[in-house]
Amino acid sequence: MPVTPEFRKDVESHLARISPTRSKAMFGGVALYSGEYLYGILDDDRIYFKVDETNIDDYIKMGSSPWTVSPGKVNAAYYEVPKEIWEIDMRIAEWISKAVKVAMHKAEGKNKKKSA
Repeated sequence: MPVTPEFRKDVESHLARISPTRSKAMFGGVALYSGEYLYGILDDDRIYFKVDETNIDDYIKMGSSPWTVSPGKVNAAYYEVPKEIWEIDMRIAEWISKAVKVAMHKAEGKNKKKSA
């Protein structure tokens, strides 16, 4: 399901107060970038951040689920940001920072494979 314009506007204005983020429409959803790094996804009026072994436990402890791209298709590289975290600027800033670090690490790994 696509992202409603109201939801996108609310998320963008909230993020603008916390972390430099740009957004880009993508396949009915919205991609969230810090610089060149894709760290989050908006889909179905929900927020998902990039995860790996360094931050996934934060999401699991809060009962978050991976991004369901379509029925039966899950992308476990992104997990939903819990509302309790989203609503507290200091906590969401920390989670954004961790998601950006994951995105940077993943990008570095791809760049190493290309140059090999």
